[in-house]
Amino acid sequence: SFNKMLGEARNTGLKEAKGKYVWFIDSDDFIEKNTIGKILDFAEKNRLDTIEFNAMHYYNDRSEVHSLRQNTSVISGLDFIFDKEEKYEYKSNSAWCKFYLRNFLIDNNLFFEQRVSSEDIFHTFRARLLSDRYQFVNIIVYHHRFNPNSLSQNLNAKKTIDFINAIIQVIALISTEKTLIINKGYSTDKLEKYYFKLINNYRLFTNLSSEEKKIIFSKFSNIKLELIYKLQLNKKLSFIYINPKLSYLMISVISPLINIIRILKKYLYSKWIR
Repeated sequence: SFNKMLGEARNTGLKEAKGKYVWFIDSDDFIEKNTIGKILDFAEKNRLDTIEFNAMHYYNDRSEVHSLRQNTSVISGLDFIFDKEEKYEYKSNSAWCKFYLRNFLIDNNLFFEQRVSSEDIFHTFRARLLSDRYQFVNIIVYHHRFNPNSLSQNLNAKKTIDFINAIIQVIALISTEKTLIINKGYSTDKLEKYYFKLINNYRLFTNLSSEEKKIIFSKFSNIKLELIYKLQLNKKLSFIYINPKLSYLMISVISPLINIIRILKKYLYSKWIR
């Protein structure tokens, strides 16, 4: 049902599916012709828990390739999370670009959270962490439409809170599994800080009213302060994150301005090197 959002629909599909593999395709997207056979060949030949593939994004005014990543060999999901390049922004949290072994999801109780948006984020991280045989294949299989009227694109206070909650769940799971991760030779510092930055992204708040922003800042101020100290971030910034008025100023004014300056610098640099 709508009230339980995408999580319930996906869970129902996972429980009722009869096939060996599952793929969570969004209703307004489409897939390449004759590609399911290719994905099945990869999955069967390499005995994969999860295969991830590339996609094409469609916006109102442009289209672009979803990921710039290269093919990987068969690795663990943990190795995929903590690759040497540490380009976490190129690792999609979306469920629609993953092809899962159904029993892998069922046996590990990998169901989606219900009644929330951003349900992909925590699910994807858990699935990667538990996947023994994971592979990314750099072929465009999926075509994803960014519909400005869709459930995921219309941000409101609840969706923003859901997103921040999902990120906090991921950070908490990283903390819980830190011993395992360290024993595998990886450090969690950069990944934790990457996720922390996501919950301070000013774009999350652009469509919210002042009252909604105050509610969110108030709700998460103590959690953010705890994370600042836990992740050993710059303590001088803590007063910005925990003070609603300063958070509003930072997110609504300063962050967009900094972003514009960065874009301008890149543009000028590209002109200069020509």
